Parts: sequence; C-alpha cells; structure tokens
Amino acid sequence: MTKRTHLKRAVARAKPAANRKVPDTKSDPVLALAEYLISANYMRILTHALIEEGLDERPPDGGPPEAWQEFRTYASYWLSALYVVVEGFNELKLDRAKVPEMADPHINRLKLFRNGCFHYQRDTRKQVQFHDPELDGLNWAERLHEHLNDFFADYCRGLGKRPKQARGPRRP
Repeated sequence: MTKRTHLKRAVARAKPAANRKVPDTKSDPVLALAEYLISANYMRILTHALIEEGLDERPPDGGPPEAWQEFRTYASYWLSALYVVVEGFNELKLDRAKVPEMADPHINRLKLFRNGCFHYQRDTRKQVQFHDPELDGLNWAERLHEHLNDFFADYCRGLGKRPKQARGPRRP
C-alpha cells in the first residue's frame, strides 16, 4: 500500500470528527476550545498514518526517509496545537484533576516545543528536546491527548443533561 493511500484513509477517518455538528461555540468557551483539539486530532491522525507507513524505509540513495519531512511537519503541528489546548484549559480553569498530565513537567517542554515551531529560532534545540527518547515526550503527549479527548467527550455528553435556561413569556 502506498503512502498516499494511508494518508487518504487517515483523512477519511479524521473527517467525521472534523465535520461533526458542534453547538454554538460563541456561547460556550469550552466547546470553542474543543475545536482546537479537533484540529490537533486531525494532525495526530496524519502523524500516525505516516508511522504506519514506515518511516524507516530509506530511499535507494541512502538519504533520510522520504516521509520524514511530512512526519516532522504533522507531528510539529499536532504537538503545537495540543499545547494551545493546554493553554486554553488553564485559562478557562477547567478541572485539571481529570487530565493528570496537566501537572507533569512535560507541559513546560511542550510549551518550548510549540514556541520553537512557531517563533523563529536560530537552532532547533526547543524542538529536539521534546523528542529525547529518555524523556518519553511523545508517549506522554499521546496520553495527554487521550485524556483531553475523554474530558471533552464527557463535557459534551453532559450538555444534554443540563437543564435548559428558562425562557421569558411567549408572545401571543
């Protein structure tokens, strides 16, 4: 199966989540934040599709794997978008106990990573530090992403259980 086939399948898997009808986010800042997680999820799916394709396969000339640049791009956007969700989560003072990774020191490394991706740097130290295998940053980011998914899914399930706001009197 070609890399493009994997990417097309990944995009098809991501579209139902991205196209889901979401209540008006103007009146609910938590739902507005959830839209950032949907974007992060889309990039995560593309990252995983490239991993499934195999990043270790080197071209005949022995250079770096052809998929590496795409992987680096998707992973950078995924992790950076994930940090935007962390920022919003903190700004809205949401329940950090439901997302244990929010108290982890990796949060600061994720912030540095995001800053390194979206603010010009003379070197790549801020990005590279997050990929240090001894620090387990990518596995931690996977756990953070899953717990954030669970948090927003629980929040959305709770929307249907809340009492509707009282309306004023009807006009005849």
